[in-house]
Amino acid sequence: MNHDQLPAATATTSPAVLPQPVKAMTAFHLWRKDNEDHYRTANPWVGGTELSALLALGWRRLDATTKKRYEEQAEADQQRFDREWAYYNARLQRMTHTEPTPIQH
Repeated sequence: MNHDQLPAATATTSPAVLPQPVKAMTAFHLWRKDNEDHYRTANPWVGGTELSALLALGWRRLDATTKKRYEEQAEADQQRFDREWAYYNARLQRMTHTEPTPIQH
């Protein structure tokens, strides 16, 4: 997300309504997101816990080339999160710490 796409703070905006960035996904979670429907369709009789175990086993058995691709995606997502988090903190600081008003003589 670009900084231009984030909502502009106004005088009425409070820190409670400033949305936090979405956390970065791990390589496993990115792979799971891509493969969960396939595993669910192939194993319709298993419940949530068993499905998670099957997915974990599939991840452990994944070839190194495919796993590396997901690890690179996870690294890119972590960098995205770090950028958005820094911007979020800067916005939050500007919203909660205002400059002192100059004294009128």
